[in-house]
Amino acid sequence: MINLFKSKTQKWQKVKDLWQTPSTWHVIDYNRHQFNGQSNVLHLERHNQNKNPEIINFYSKSREIDFNFGPLNSAQFALEKHEWNIEVIQTLERQISTQIDLFTQILKANPPLPGDPLQEAKGQEWLKTTLLVLERALENMTSEQTLQASLFAGEKNGHQEFRFIVFNLDLSLRYDTKKKILIAQCFNKKDQPEFDYQKPDFEGAFAALAFPVFDQAINLAMKISTALIKEVSR
Repeated sequence: MINLFKSKTQKWQKVKDLWQTPSTWHVIDYNRHQFNGQSNVLHLERHNQNKNPEIINFYSKSREIDFNFGPLNSAQFALEKHEWNIEVIQTLERQISTQIDLFTQILKANPPLPGDPLQEAKGQEWLKTTLLVLERALENMTSEQTLQASLFAGEKNGHQEFRFIVFNLDLSLRYDTKKKILIAQCFNKKDQPEFDYQKPDFEGAFAALAFPVFDQAINLAMKISTALIKEVSR
């Protein structure tokens, strides 16, 4: 009952503390969906089994933050631009780095099989070229362009997963701890009104090169984070 009498600032600090604890599934969304009828909202979710999602919304137009971690831990408040930007940066980077660390720990605890590095190198080169184009597009965005991106991370169907949807690209990395391989799947949606998710543009399994391929995903996550911060901080 004490939460009922806490200030919004105290509740927000509690949310930030909770945000550092493990959870099953994380979502970051910017401009792929509207939230509370608004666009340009940085939307973050945490999911745990048998619980409603825990949600934080950063509204770039009004510099407001709202969060809902249950009826006793929810609020909405506005900040000055500088303070709001700091909260965005800290919360976003914390969520991404937490999931990167967790994925890395699982890779190390369940080392990939030896694999065939020469065979896997072909797939890695395809991913490297594709991600390089995407990263350059993120770096060279102008003020007239609007970023649309989603990032999903955590445990899904028994596997640790990272999934990026940026512009037309949909890339997922899943680590199978039983088979000891990293599975990459990539779709280029190319603005098609109807898209067939049964036909990936690329699909490959990595064992010998699992760590280098995940390093490429880490680099992409950092580029997306930088682009999101730049976008919402305008």
